[in-house]
Amino acid sequence: MGDHIAVVEVPTNNLCCGFFIFNLESNCAVWTGDGFRTDRCGEGGAGYRSAKALFDIYGIKVIPWDSVNMEEIYVYPKEKVEEFLISLARSIGKEIDSKSFQIPIERKPYYVRI
Repeated sequence: MGDHIAVVEVPTNNLCCGFFIFNLESNCAVWTGDGFRTDRCGEGGAGYRSAKALFDIYGIKVIPWDSVNMEEIYVYPKEKVEEFLISLARSIGKEIDSKSFQIPIERKPYYVRI
């Protein structure tokens, strides 16, 4: 939690999104998967609300990104999907401003209403 991170929300269709979490110190990114429902309904909606609440609690500003159609990608073998995600992470990583990275532990958590 002591590293600089940036969180990018990537819509994957008109209903779902996923998050890339970039770590400045380790120079890596993690893809959460795209099961977060932006309409806040169902299990994916509960996950979306929980993620947003956690980001709010720690004052992490989520960077919105352009939509990526993952339905076309998921028909490929696992290796191709991984290659696509790595390529996407590199592309996004090149465009993130260094000021967008924050250290969550430096922020005092506060209560939010969901």
